[in-house]
Amino acid sequence: MRSGFDVPDGCDLREWTCVKDDYPEIGGLLRERRKYHGWRLGDVAEMTGLSVSTISKIETGQMSPTYDKIIQIAKGLKIEIADLFEAKERADGYKHIMGRRSVAHGIEGLSQTSGPYTYTYLCNELAHKQIVPIIVKVGARSMEEVGELHRFPGEQFLYVVSGSIRVYSEFYEPSDLKQGDSMYLDSTMGHGLTSTSEEDAVVLVNHASDTPNLSQTVREIIRERMLSE
Repeated sequence: MRSGFDVPDGCDLREWTCVKDDYPEIGGLLRERRKYHGWRLGDVAEMTGLSVSTISKIETGQMSPTYDKIIQIAKGLKIEIADLFEAKERADGYKHIMGRRSVAHGIEGLSQTSGPYTYTYLCNELAHKQIVPIIVKVGARSMEEVGELHRFPGEQFLYVVSGSIRVYSEFYEPSDLKQGDSMYLDSTMGHGLTSTSEEDAVVLVNHASDTPNLSQTVREIIRERMLSE
């Protein structure tokens, strides 16, 4: 019996569902993230409450996780659901154009405070960003307050929005930057910021890396630092 309209290829009219071959490969992204952090299947199973067998089948594409399991994985790994999805590449090697954008009005967004630093993540509703913009309020006035030098994946671009700072690093002499100055650096190199102005300096920090889920990784590094304080 005809339905009165054309049924798209891959659709099962009986269930009113469509099976498409271009859905994101959740298993591949899960495996990529697990290997990046050095987690074993058992570690992920313990964090999520799913069995090792289930995790393995999801990673290898033998099982498509239900919505409940996706939520369980996201909560267990402390990531956003969107972090388990990624645009697939087209036949020409380019990813489908996502047309993404995000607008931040002033300094607004998710914030973390670690010692003398306050980090505010801009445009944080977008997942899988390769550039993570953060406004950092620098309250440290000495290296004693900074403590251990900071390290992050990839590279950073620093721009002093207000006040002035001194940038310390393990391979260079300290550099003084005032409002309007900027610096590009390898953020895997140990580094730290202190404010040299009377008021706490405000710095725009752009993290850039091809690390899977860079935004979440940066937050995890800062959270671990917070827990160690």
